[in-house]
Amino acid sequence: KARAENDAGSTDEGGCERHGENGDGGGGDNGDDNSDDDGAPWYLPPSGGLRDKLYWALTLPIVALLRCTIPNISEGFFKDWMVLSFTMCIVWIGGFCLLMVDLASKIGCLLRVDPVIMGVVLLAAGTSVPDMMASMIVARNGQADMAIANAVGSNVFDIFLGLGLPWFLVGPILNRPSLVKTQGIAANVAILLGAVFLYVATIVINRWQMNSKIGVVFVFLYVLYIVYSIFPAGTAS
Repeated sequence: KARAENDAGSTDEGGCERHGENGDGGGGDNGDDNSDDDGAPWYLPPSGGLRDKLYWALTLPIVALLRCTIPNISEGFFKDWMVLSFTMCIVWIGGFCLLMVDLASKIGCLLRVDPVIMGVVLLAAGTSVPDMMASMIVARNGQADMAIANAVGSNVFDIFLGLGLPWFLVGPILNRPSLVKTQGIAANVAILLGAVFLYVATIVINRWQMNSKIGVVFVFLYVLYIVYSIFPAGTAS
């Protein structure tokens, strides 16, 4: 016991000195690591194959724009700029979505692909990738309820605000109503209601548990929806 106390005392006496040494060394290493991480997007990666270097070259302009326009709140100077950082993220997401929609419509016209196919296959999947990634992250952390809430909430947002806000702004800006093509809208609304029913029914049958069985069923239903949407559109065109 006395020996243990002496060892503990010697550790306590030299603890500050050791902590200072380790702190200086660790702080220097961490600082170097942080500086390397901060400068990593700007320099060619030293390790990795040709694919990694090609990916770095292709994404460098986008990374440069994002780094220069979105404050990094992990840094000391920008730690209180959370509102501006969040706002700029929303602005860039909206800009990327607008660019994707414009490019998809032009590519569809050049390839003579029906707009329904472009919307269902490309645009719907592209705009839902952030939601899917967020759901995957929280699901891996064991928060399946948050993943479900994210999926349901994003669709409610898309329907009510994503459609309601543009229609609300069309009147004052263009001074005319917005015409909606009703061809096939009844079938799409029925599919939407059926998807909600199958979604709830599948979870209830599986006793409110999210597992691989649920994933297989949902992916199979999505493939059926894609096939149903593509074939009538292709036949009509």
